[in-house]
Amino acid sequence: MKIFDWPKKQEIEDYNIKSFIKAYNNLTGIELIIVDDNREKPDFIYQDKKTSQKYGVEVTSVYSSDKSVRDQHKPLNEGKLGKYDVIIHPEKYFERVIKCINVKREKAQNYDQTNPLILSIYLGEYAFISSEDLQKFYDDNVEFLSDISPYHEIMIMTDTKCCLITQTDQ
Repeated sequence: MKIFDWPKKQEIEDYNIKSFIKAYNNLTGIELIIVDDNREKPDFIYQDKKTSQKYGVEVTSVYSSDKSVRDQHKPLNEGKLGKYDVIIHPEKYFERVIKCINVKREKAQNYDQTNPLILSIYLGEYAFISSEDLQKFYDDNVEFLSDISPYHEIMIMTDTKCCLITQTDQ
């Protein structure tokens, strides 16, 4: 008998933050190093290795429903985090991303805003989200995304693609 142990919350968060750091470096050229990883509001404090600028990073994931991930998603490859056999519709899925951004923006009003805040959103059903879907999401929501305060940037990412939205994008 084979048993699959679903990743624990901390394992998922560790995976998501490592993916964020790599993608952020690739997109911006900024190499972030950890300053504080044992906190809340925001989840992490990182620092630009060259300039010493600190950033507060909040990490979250979006799935296709509020139902338990364990109940709804079946791993395709045992032991592989993030590989799910689920069918989604990008339009409906991105409605959930908008909802997530709204919730996180409201919560972040009470966060330590000493440093610029970055929201990292990992898209759980990544296999079904294309680069074109990400571009369409941005184009369809450019007005909404033009004010992402109190966040300075929002990274929306999968294992294979990402987009970085900054407060100055319009």
